[in-house]
Amino acid sequence: MKKILLVEDHPDIRENTASILQMAGYEVYTAENGMDGIDEARRAMPDLIVCDVMMPVLDGFGMLHMLQKDPRFQNIPFIFLTAKSDRADQRKGMEMGADDFLSKPFEITELLSAVETRLTKVANAHAKGTFSRKIGDKEKKEWIRNLFAIPQVKRFSVKKKSTISQEGNLAQQLVLVEKGIVKSSCVHNLSKVLITELHFKGDIIGLSDLLVNQTYTTSSEAVTDAELAVVSQNDLEEYFKQYPKEADMVVHFLGNEIMQKQAQLLDMAYTPMRDRVEHLIKDLETRLDQNNLDGVSTYFTREELAQMAGTATESLIRVLGGKQ
Repeated sequence: MKKILLVEDHPDIRENTASILQMAGYEVYTAENGMDGIDEARRAMPDLIVCDVMMPVLDGFGMLHMLQKDPRFQNIPFIFLTAKSDRADQRKGMEMGADDFLSKPFEITELLSAVETRLTKVANAHAKGTFSRKIGDKEKKEWIRNLFAIPQVKRFSVKKKSTISQEGNLAQQLVLVEKGIVKSSCVHNLSKVLITELHFKGDIIGLSDLLVNQTYTTSSEAVTDAELAVVSQNDLEEYFKQYPKEADMVVHFLGNEIMQKQAQLLDMAYTPMRDRVEHLIKDLETRLDQNNLDGVSTYFTREELAQMAGTATESLIRVLGGKQ
């Protein structure tokens, strides 16, 4: 019996939808918000997730974002339910990796058809030994492991606050973080700083800039003492000549990066600041915990948190203090 997780904050809708799915022969688990949904997903390991968008504590977008960081959930179908028919919401959901989008109120046949279609698609992908949605983190990690095992790789340690790459300089190397935390940031022409990404163990820096042979679009700096591995542009090109199929895989990695950046921009443009800050803190706590590191305040100042959230430091302090 296939397992479905239903995440919906409205009790009547949650109970009615769960009953429909149970009558259709599915084993149903429920949660009333995104945070509870993440806990239930990790416990039940469902075959498919049906999730409302607008919920308290953590909304559907936040839940999807956090689950996709866990390799166990990257190929589990995710269907959004929403009372809105706003195309911007639908576009955001799809760009984040959602598989379908149903507007409430929906017909029973619409829901069951969407569920059956997605489960069938996953079953077919399993039968073929591949997933058509995307080449995921597992393949990317394997590619990184193979690349950074070549003899030409150089390894070194850097101290906290050391500059690793500088925005505007020609990109000439690909960097792998083997220990510690590195941040990437860019500076607006009004001298406003935006932290665009945090890199933990196993993350690479500078791939897109290196492949298009351009200057770095961001600067990177060590947040903690860090251990890094480096592959030069020439060695990367030679590696791709030797393993041309892996060069094709990198196209998928870059496509996923673009989708993540689009989702990040949409989040900054349309998500209320309080929700944005709460999601940021929860996401950081999750990533730090996954890397067996201490809490958020150990590594990041309030100014840096504001630069990640795309807001003023004073505004972030008001949110953290519960005054807004």
